[in-house]
Amino acid sequence: MKRLYHQLLHHWGEPADFISFDKGVARTRGPQDLVHVAVWHPDPECDITSFNTLGMSERLMPGARYRAELNLGLRGGAVPSSDDIRAMAQFLANLAAYPFLNALALDWRERLADPGSIPCFPGFTQLLLAPSLDGKGLEWFDPPDDNVKLLRAIPIGPYETHVLKAHGWQAFLEYADERHLDRFSPSRPLPPLAAV
Repeated sequence: MKRLYHQLLHHWGEPADFISFDKGVARTRGPQDLVHVAVWHPDPECDITSFNTLGMSERLMPGARYRAELNLGLRGGAVPSSDDIRAMAQFLANLAAYPFLNALALDWRERLADPGSIPCFPGFTQLLLAPSLDGKGLEWFDPPDDNVKLLRAIPIGPYETHVLKAHGWQAFLEYADERHLDRFSPSRPLPPLAAV
């Protein structure tokens, strides 16, 4: 876990906050004794608050040959309230337990149909797990942790879900590109399904 943390420091700098969840605090009880969520606040160069788990990768997910950590971003120039930061971190820590509690492996291009209420993203009912959509971001950690991939949790609405389910990954990428989809923004438009 320390090596992963140092790699995140190298990529994104020192986190503004570091929240720990042990089995006694978590809403869902996964096999990890401890899951940390590092939080980077927005700054003049990047107006995104980023949340990243540390601890999920301590064990292989059932059926996987790789380990994973989760990342979730929230756009907005201001630092979210301490309650919102705590809620987002708790959501991500609980999500880290999901594959172990359900005996499955999570991977890129998968959609979670019922992740529960996503803090700060009203109206967004599902999560897409994805690699870096622009191909420039961190996807795999460096050796000796090169079997740890970063799953980016992207809240999606009903229309985005429809595009994925009915038309597939490539169509979703084209949709996201054509509409300049801001996956970090909770205020991005949620087109009605009637727009299909």
